[in-house]
Amino acid sequence: RRRMTPSRASTVSYFVGYVLHHPAHASPLPRRYHGHVVLADPTPVLLYQISSTETRILVDTGNKLPSTTTGEMQKFMLEVTLPQLPEGLRDAFREAVTTQQPKSMPNRGLA
Repeated sequence: RRRMTPSRASTVSYFVGYVLHHPAHASPLPRRYHGHVVLADPTPVLLYQISSTETRILVDTGNKLPSTTTGEMQKFMLEVTLPQLPEGLRDAFREAVTTQQPKSMPNRGLA
């Protein structure tokens, strides 16, 4: 990329990921093994099945990554994101948020 453009990559938002667990071949997604986008407010949520018993969810948190140490991350996930997810995903998402350490990564774009 550096050879193609002088533009620098800058962080525009962050994805926070969890793994939703479910019975074998009983994905909570409408179409198994296909990616899904939930157009949540303020940012989108991506979901895709990664095995017969697991589905990854990536929540875009915008340009600020909520703190896990203060509980800000869990509050954002449970109060902002959870109510906007389809009913069939909510229990698994709530369990993931309350039992897993989230993984985060920056979303970068060329400025």
